[in-house]
Amino acid sequence: MMGAGAALTLMLSQCRMIGDNVTGPADGLSASASNRASSCIATCSRAYADSNRVESQLHVSIIQACGSDVACKAAEDARHDAAVIRIDAGKVACQNACHHQGGGTGGR
Repeated sequence: MMGAGAALTLMLSQCRMIGDNVTGPADGLSASASNRASSCIATCSRAYADSNRVESQLHVSIIQACGSDVACKAAEDARHDAAVIRIDAGKVACQNACHHQGGGTGGR
């Protein structure tokens, strides 16, 4: 079961920092910093949705495998709740990284 959690974490860690290159194209694209940040956020959202889908499918499979074992279902519910919290935190961290791109000091 830890393998699934690791896979979900890996999926959310695929967001990539993009430098603010105002004078030229970034990675071969002529996109403004705002568009790059929006693209990064969209990538985070897709990874979040994918992770939630995988976790949901895993949760349903484990609950079904538990059958009528109440303790098994309770343990799986706790595991699932923790996984959802990790996925949510991963989305927030990913999107926060999108907002902190570039090396500027913000006028400081």
